[in-house]
Amino acid sequence: MVCKKITLHIGLSKTGTSSIQNYMRDDVTKLNSLDINVYLSNDWPHGLAKTLISDDEQFLYEFKRLLKKEQKSHVIISSEYFEFFSPEKISKLKEFLLDYKVTVVAYLKRQDQAIVSMYNEEVKKGVTLLNFKNYCDENWQRFDYSNLLSNWSEFFGEDNILIRPFQKSVFLNENLIDDFFWVICVKPRNY
Repeated sequence: MVCKKITLHIGLSKTGTSSIQNYMRDDVTKLNSLDINVYLSNDWPHGLAKTLISDDEQFLYEFKRLLKKEQKSHVIISSEYFEFFSPEKISKLKEFLLDYKVTVVAYLKRQDQAIVSMYNEEVKKGVTLLNFKNYCDENWQRFDYSNLLSNWSEFFGEDNILIRPFQKSVFLNENLIDDFFWVICVKPRNY
């Protein structure tokens, strides 16, 4: 069988993206047995997203070759960098994946919780020296989910966008990993 379906996990910051990627990396053999492949070695989790941002045509060519040779019917691509895509980059990604049935998955954290979490992390890492008000003034666009999702649905279609609240109480089994795979209709674990 050849790849027909791609799940794009546009992992917004502070919504468990690394946890999902780590699970897939740790359990790739189980996913392969379910006819799923994930590109997580080296720079693959972010490679496609970074490549489209930087317009690295050679990497795109290699990635396209990899997809064309893919024997699993379903591929999962997950990256936090997708959240930074402009409409032009989303359009280019859509064109790049035209031969596949693409589903876009995003988890959304309440904006107030998300911006506080991002601010705290960036202060700890020394990324920002701004006070919280100025940080909010400079970064509020990242938390404009309506704009973000309308850009993705414009190119991939509203029916192909799956949105979940990043909230433990609504996750399947109160577990992000179980919820993610349930959302994309895969059962890698026993429920």
